[in-house]
Amino acid sequence: MIKRLQLISSITSKRNLLSILALCLAVPLLAQETAPRNLLSGPYPQEKLSTLLISREKYHPYPTAAERPAWETLPDAVRQAYIQQGEKALGYD
Repeated sequence: MIKRLQLISSITSKRNLLSILALCLAVPLLAQETAPRNLLSGPYPQEKLSTLLISREKYHPYPTAAERPAWETLPDAVRQAYIQQGEKALGYD
């Protein structure tokens, strides 16, 4: 009978210990204030962004089809690779 009580006491103690440990770990997480995290908008306000970025109308990442001289400056290997990719895409459904 005493062994049985010791076993129950041991199991209860382990459960209590685990419960206390879980509470000790959870309380700091729950106590943290969730402050707004302005990772991008904080260091870059609207005024600064407007000086750093160009407008959509001025954005010109590559030449248009009408700007042939710019396309002619591409190395042949790059041009051929783009042509092959484009031809594959023509047959894509």
